[in-house]
Amino acid sequence: MSSPFRYFTGVRKIIFAGYTSTPKQCVADWVRLATEHGCPFDLFHQQLMFMLRSSLNSRQRIMFNGLSNHPAVFDYLSRNIFKNDIFE
Repeated sequence: MSSPFRYFTGVRKIIFAGYTSTPKQCVADWVRLATEHGCPFDLFHQQLMFMLRSSLNSRQRIMFNGLSNHPAVFDYLSRNIFKNDIFE
């Protein structure tokens, strides 16, 4: 069920919640939705780069940027972002 805020405004509250980085649940939701709907890898990866930019240091961003397929991204996320609690 949608929240009344989303129903009346058409936007999700998280956009205006004051987070300094994208919450892990949003990242997990994006991975799930993109995977379920067959999102092309380039778009999938680029969106994750935007979402994780403030959570990763320069070295981590360079490493993440070099990933070239879905399994590599899933492995990176499970080892570094979610600590194996989502993509097992």
